Amino acid sequence: MKHAILILFVFFSFAFQPCFAQDDEISEEELELLMEEFRSDFKTVVKDFPNNFQNIKGAKITDEANYESLIPLNLAEESYLSPRTFTDELAFVAVCGEFEDEEVAKNVHALVKYLIETTKFDFSLLSKQIDNENEMMDYWLVWDLNSDRFSNMVIKLRRFSVPTFNFDPGMPSETYHVVINIERIKS
Repeated sequence: MKHAILILFVFFSFAFQPCFAQDDEISEEELELLMEEFRSDFKTVVKDFPNNFQNIKGAKITDEANYESLIPLNLAEESYLSPRTFTDELAFVAVCGEFEDEEVAKNVHALVKYLIETTKFDFSLLSKQIDNENEMMDYWLVWDLNSDRFSNMVIKLRRFSVPTFNFDPGMPSETYHVVINIERIKS
């Protein structure tokens, strides 16, 4: 376990380097604390799924249909609740970043995937991965023989590219986004 944390420490420092000033250093203890805080907050969000996220629903965001999340994930730039089309259901959305460098986006995706998979729940998560030219998606479905409260929930972790339109050939032609969604499975 100690070896895995050390690898993540190096990994985290590289992946989230833009989030910290260059003089800032993060200790192994601080990294462990950040990872545990993410897992705890993520677990709180997931546990509120059967309640349509009502316990974490904050104020309506001005000029949008979305609501603030009272439980923002510490590794996300923003966390909010978004209404699903034609229903009263909400989905939890956490934007983990927009990156010009694809490798940084891949590293962030891998770190968040690791944190999701190492979060302890009272149920099991069945995972699947889809990888195509413009998008990588990991998703998890709940396996719980004792309850069906989470049976229609899906957790998605997406990394996708968005073309950028600029006239400077030195600028990147696309940005890479990493986003977590927790929502009801569409039937």
